[in-house]
Amino acid sequence: MEKMLSFALDFGSFAIKGGAKYYAWLLFLLFFVLVGSYTAYIQLTEGLIVTGATDQISWELFIANFIFTAHVARLHV
Repeated sequence: MEKMLSFALDFGSFAIKGGAKYYAWLLFLLFFVLVGSYTAYIQLTEGLIVTGATDQISWELFIANFIFTAHVARLHV
């Protein structure tokens, strides 16, 4: 457990070192993380009506499409 904590602290200290471009990139990525988190929150609180997936068929098609594209992407790596 101590090794894992030491690794995490070392990784964290290296991950936050960088120049202005690096911090700008991190802020750019943080923007998308925040937008994605907000949209996930809205969908979890208000339900599938937000995305128009109000019945089981559209929800199942969404999940099937996601699984298919994730596996296709994995095959091409």
